[in-house]
Amino acid sequence: MDNIRYPAARRGVVLYSKSPRLVIRQTYRLNRELTMNIPRLKELAIALEYQLLIHSKIDPEAVALHADLKPLLIQAKAGTLTNPLEVRDVPGRYRFTERNLQQYRDLENAFADFSIEARGGETPALKWLREQMK
Repeated sequence: MDNIRYPAARRGVVLYSKSPRLVIRQTYRLNRELTMNIPRLKELAIALEYQLLIHSKIDPEAVALHADLKPLLIQAKAGTLTNPLEVRDVPGRYRFTERNLQQYRDLENAFADFSIEARGGETPALKWLREQMK
């Protein structure tokens, strides 16, 4: 079978593959709409910072998490964070599992909401999963 040409709509990328399944997955990733909801991101940054300030009085790990997130929170509150981040670009998630911050459920939820929005919002798979859990 010859290579099949599948055009991707974003940035003139053209994919070549012998497997249509592989091409469909890659095209989906390329065409995924990555938009930032700046007002929501700002709101979540303020909520996360509030939770960090509350828990900083209780746990030194919350102080360290706040220090890690401070530049990102400043950008989000100023509205200058306009491009979605990768998972690795949002610091501090290991502090919940490895440093025992998961005991503070409200802080963990605020961090998760902020992290999801900073990465471009909920994916269709995450939206489907939330609906299934209700």
